[in-house]
Formats: sequence, structure tokens, C-alpha cells
Amino acid sequence: MSRDDGMTAVSADEFNDNVVRSLAGQSTASVYVGSPFCPTRCLSCTRDSMASNDDGVRASYNANVIKEVQQRFGNRSDPKPISRFKLAGGTSNLDNDNAIAMLVTGVQEFFPFIDDGFMRAEISLSASRTSISQMRLLRALGFNSVKFEVRDIDPTVQQGIGRSQSVRMIEDAVGQARDSGFEEVTLDFVYGLPGQTVESLRRSLAIITNQINPDRIDTEAFVPNANRHAHHRALTQIASCSLADRFAMFSTLVNELKHAGYEWIGVDCFVKSDHPFIKAQAQGTLHRDSNGWSIDKSDVALGFGVAAISEAIGMVAKNVSDINAWINPQQNGSLFESTKMYSQRQQIARAAFRSILCNVRVKKNQFSDFDDGDIKIAFGDLIERGTIMDCGDSLSLSDVGRLALGVQFSSLANDHQWLMH
Repeated sequence: MSRDDGMTAVSADEFNDNVVRSLAGQSTASVYVGSPFCPTRCLSCTRDSMASNDDGVRASYNANVIKEVQQRFGNRSDPKPISRFKLAGGTSNLDNDNAIAMLVTGVQEFFPFIDDGFMRAEISLSASRTSISQMRLLRALGFNSVKFEVRDIDPTVQQGIGRSQSVRMIEDAVGQARDSGFEEVTLDFVYGLPGQTVESLRRSLAIITNQINPDRIDTEAFVPNANRHAHHRALTQIASCSLADRFAMFSTLVNELKHAGYEWIGVDCFVKSDHPFIKAQAQGTLHRDSNGWSIDKSDVALGFGVAAISEAIGMVAKNVSDINAWINPQQNGSLFESTKMYSQRQQIARAAFRSILCNVRVKKNQFSDFDDGDIKIAFGDLIERGTIMDCGDSLSLSDVGRLALGVQFSSLANDHQWLMH
């Protein structure tokens, strides 16, 4: 089963028809809305984001998000309640409070939040643009999880990538979130950045865990790619961090966070000891798809906006990455950059791989009709490298493999694209 075996292109209409069928009945769904704008371009950014301080441009974009939702799902007779919602991609709070409210409520007309105590609605924010009134509004809109895009708190590292967020500023933003009733506060932490060292990383993590004390820390290795992201060329120390450096940093990060009382989840996430992800991982029920982490699996993951990814049973589609092509899909020929359908074997392999990335160990009998021959074809190279261990009745990440996947997650996603998306 090569990565192309059984994978076929499908039309946009076929994909949307499959989504509509998948949304019927008791199926569960999650929604991601891409908000790609930032006040300035962070030099370490690896996303499909863009700098814009033009309120008119952002207002037009938000209106087109609602238009996309209407065009794709306006014919549904009833709104589809969702169990997860995520607003991210750039600086989501670059918009004013009214614009954020209009965007969220516009989506909720078609996909209202489930009010069952388990609904997860996450928004990514810049700590430099928050206020207590904004936090209260977001909480009133239904958001209960907030993620602050920090990357690193070391002033030298921040200066090198064009960011400026003081520890006091981040502490204030986190305090506002907690005072407003947010159930989860997450910080991202990127290693391998220009100017970063193992020692500076250790100092930053000590401040984050002791003073800021987030519930969750999402980590990511920075690997510059000037061919895809032209702004990476501006990094003066672009070649200073080797693969060995990143391994040393991630190993240090794992040890420091464990020492601070955080539990390692999957390959790149760390949570405090009372976080629900810990129990879900132990039970093998933690999930991760294109819309992020969850303790309940969504049958359909929908994405709206530039470069957003949507997944329905057996199919995946990615919106175009160019904002003009996305706004005018008729000129582009389609809203989607690509739409693909996977064979039954590939669907099982993808589900197994994602489960391993979340739960570290999975029982083979969770995936019917997937025998040892299929496992060898799907994961043979990872087993040969020692990344994944075949334990007879189960598949498990090795300790070294867990570190390797944490450091090389982006390149792995490229090498095993059909397993990831």
C-alpha cells in the first residue's frame, strides 16, 4: 500500500455531497475557521498568514467566510450542532470585538455549539492585543479554551524573529482569561529559533511553568524553509540550528516540563496533571485531526477560509491558499486546491497512525481488517527505523521514536502525507 495506492482525485461536488451525507443523522462534527491576518509578519511563521492592518480587508474576508459556509451548507434544512470549534491561523483578535462576534455568530447560524458540558471552542490570540472586556465577550460567545501565540519569551530570541511580548504582558493576558472563566489556557513554544540555545530554552521554560503556569503547552520545531516562506530569508542566523541542536533542545524541553509536573501527550503536547487529555491518552481515546485535539472523535472536520482543510469519511479537501483565488473561486475554477478520496485500507492506516501519535500505544484489534501485511506496508519504514515498535498485539511509539517524531513532525507529515491528511 504505497502512499498513492487507492488514492484518487474527486470533484468538489463529490466531496461536498459526501460531507452532506456524513453530516446526516447522529454524526458528530467540528469546525475550523482560518483567520490569516496579523499586524506584522513574524519571521518564523510557517503558516498561510499575511500582514494587514486594513479593517476593510479583514471585514471583507470575514464576510467571505460566511459566504463560503452559506454556499457549501446553506441548503441544509436544519443547523448541525458541533462539538468543537476553532478560530486560528493568524492573530484572531486583530479584529475588533464586534467583527469577531459577527464572524462567530454568523458561523453559529449553521453550526451552533453543543451545550452539553463537553463542547470545546478554542481561539488563538496575541497577548499584546487582549483586554478583560474582550475576554468576557469571547467567553460569552462560547469560547472556553484560549491559546496565546508566544513561541519564546527570551527577549533576544523574540527580537530575532520580530516579536515583542513581555512576561508581564503574557501573565496579564492569562490572568484575564482565567478571570473570565476560560477552562483551558494554552501557550505555544517553538524551539530551534534563531538565537535560541539549550540554556536559554531552559530559562524560558522555568519562567513559563513557574510564573505563567499554563494548563497546556504545545511545542513545535522551527525548520526554516525559504523556498516556501520567503520571509525566512530575513533570518540572519537561519543556518545556526542543526537537527542535532533541535534534538538537544526538545530532549531538554521534555525533561524540564516533566520536572515541572507536566505530562507528555502524544509527541508534541504537554499538560498539567489534572488535564482530561491524560485520562483519554491512558484509555486510548484521545483524538487528533485537522481541527486539533479532542477527547471525542468527530466524524466530519470542516474548515472554512484560506488554506483550511476539511475531512469527511474517506475524503479530504484543502481550500486554495491564495486569498484572491479563495475570494473568487469561479475564476480559480474551484474553492478547493485539492480533493482526494482514500481507499478503505488507507483510511484504516490513517486512523491507526493518528491514534499512535495521540495515544502512543494502540491495540491492533481496534482496526478491523488491517493485518500484519498491511501494517508492514503502511508503517514498515517507521518500524525499521525503530520509530514504531510492533509489539505483537499492539503498535507503540518507542522512546526514541517519540522524540524523533516530536522534532521531525513537519517533515514526517510531508513524507507520509497520505497518513496525515
